[in-house]
Amino acid sequence: MSILNSYDVKVVGVTYDNDDGSSRQEILSRTDRCDPLFIDYFEYCGSPAYSVNNLDGETIGNLPKELSAEIYKKYPDSSLDARVVDILGGDDGLKYGCMIHIDVLSNDNTSGSSDSTPNISDVPIQAKPASGSSNKTYGIIYIILGIILAILGLLVFLVAPVGGLLCIVGGILSIIIGRKYKRKSSGS
Repeated sequence: MSILNSYDVKVVGVTYDNDDGSSRQEILSRTDRCDPLFIDYFEYCGSPAYSVNNLDGETIGNLPKELSAEIYKKYPDSSLDARVVDILGGDDGLKYGCMIHIDVLSNDNTSGSSDSTPNISDVPIQAKPASGSSNKTYGIIYIILGIILAILGLLVFLVAPVGGLLCIVGGILSIIIGRKYKRKSSGS
């Protein structure tokens, strides 16, 4: 498969609730950068449209109307590969928004399918970035490890000063790294 075109686009309709009653805003609040997405074709009022969904099948919004028409017209037999680029807003009571990146991929199989509906992308499995709670856990582990190393360094310093200093420095660095992880968790 080769990339025919790429788009960076803001997802529309993110403030509406889904037909099943789920809140798109709540879904976006648990969405992270680089999360893989899949794009699902449907028709809305007789026009081509595409919903933007996470891997759990939850809809976070739709592609803009003009882009949906363009993709449907120019790339009817192509696959769409998408991922989250950025989650916007959400702070100070602001609504969430979502920027995504879409690659239009050529389908190399020429099976002669007469289906005019674009294919849904096979989304590659990607590692999900660490969540805020994971960062907090990592931070606590690094800080505890740093304290243990620093105490051990003080004891070793009495016998072998160079080894003791290395343990103390390693302990201090571990504490600094742990604090950064904890800060990252409170910032998410």
